[in-house]
Amino acid sequence: MTILALATLVVVACSATSDRSDQPDPANNPASAPADSGAGLAGVWQGRLEVMGQSLNATLRFVSSPDGFQGTIDIPQQMAFDLALAAISLSEQTVSFTLPVSPPLQATGNLTGNQLNGRFSQGPYSGTFSLTRQSAADASATVVVPEPVGEAVSLELAGGVLHGSLLRPDQPATMGVLLIAGSGPTDRDGNSMLLPGRNDSLRQLAEALAANGFLVLRADKRGIGRSVWPGLREEDLTVDQYAADAAAWAAWLRQQEGIRHIGLAGHSEGALVAMLASQLGQVDALALLAPLSMGFLDTVLQQLSGAEPRLLDAVRRITAELQSGRNVADVPAELQSLFRPSVQPYLISLARHEPARLLGSLPVPVFIVAGGRDLQIRLDDVRALAAARPDATFRELADMNHVLKAVGPDQADNRAAYSSPDYRLADGLVAGLVDFFRALR
Repeated sequence: MTILALATLVVVACSATSDRSDQPDPANNPASAPADSGAGLAGVWQGRLEVMGQSLNATLRFVSSPDGFQGTIDIPQQMAFDLALAAISLSEQTVSFTLPVSPPLQATGNLTGNQLNGRFSQGPYSGTFSLTRQSAADASATVVVPEPVGEAVSLELAGGVLHGSLLRPDQPATMGVLLIAGSGPTDRDGNSMLLPGRNDSLRQLAEALAANGFLVLRADKRGIGRSVWPGLREEDLTVDQYAADAAAWAAWLRQQEGIRHIGLAGHSEGALVAMLASQLGQVDALALLAPLSMGFLDTVLQQLSGAEPRLLDAVRRITAELQSGRNVADVPAELQSLFRPSVQPYLISLARHEPARLLGSLPVPVFIVAGGRDLQIRLDDVRALAAARPDATFRELADMNHVLKAVGPDQADNRAAYSSPDYRLADGLVAGLVDFFRALR
């Protein structure tokens, strides 16, 4: 897993996708100003958000009504679409609006003709935005929500609904496989909100397993993708809650017609979630893909070992407190993205679980795969994890990187695979999983 994966831009981390069925479309609304009018706020605006060294595409839509303005925002790189804006105001040339998430995003800008530029803040973060009003033709061509591959399925929980995609094989299946995504804002397809583009690693893996006769489910974690709802807060998330959600999905999958066996396949931190979930329900097999192999906070210390002494001392102090189950108020600004107060309950929950000890206690068959070109999980650490289960099936794939793709030795090529679906899954990954799961059917 990667430290970056928890250094989350929380613009949409725990937001709710709005239902725009009762809202007018600014691309077709007479109140919307055309691109050359320079009048008012109504219309479709496209541009970029700049924050934490990232540049994110954004589309904002504003429509006027007797009660003021209504608006929504899309941030495609974060798989966020149609998020409702609130407190929208236009006073002379000053525009302000709020994205009511936790913590809320507050934005203020200056409207000059067809340009809207300004600044925003959210918790400890701040950034800038630059938007241009689109013509009617351009507005009609704005981005649409990509439809996930597979049958849309959902699971009702106390307080909200989880959403996923189910892929059925051509012939009736007897085994169902649940894919569990890794850390941070990673969606059901294996794509991170923090990175541009898509690698589609879990989507491709699901398609390959379905082609080999398995019923495959992949789902958005609570707080990610479509699994969001009002009142869901980052500070309420724990790895144990993710495990309970995965166990609930596994139980749902077992209820599908013809299914007699269930396998969980967890990627990176999702491997820990899979192990925990296997203790909560009837699971027949575990596959750990590029798994988190040490305690999470130990991994943080390892990855930050080259930091400047002042920050490294702060990391040691903070991780020691979190490992003791205590929240930390004094966090340097440079470390807020990793140790912000709202994510500390999640980090404390991670610190309670040691992967090797947990794996050694599990009775189910286990398949472990490690990549020789993984930049985030050391091969030696995965070997040490595998030693906790000498009976496990263990594979080392020389050309596999952390997102399960085949890459060359060049690090630029390795990193490019995080943002492109054109890289294929590593040779031996699908075949190894298929052989492992088929032996259990």
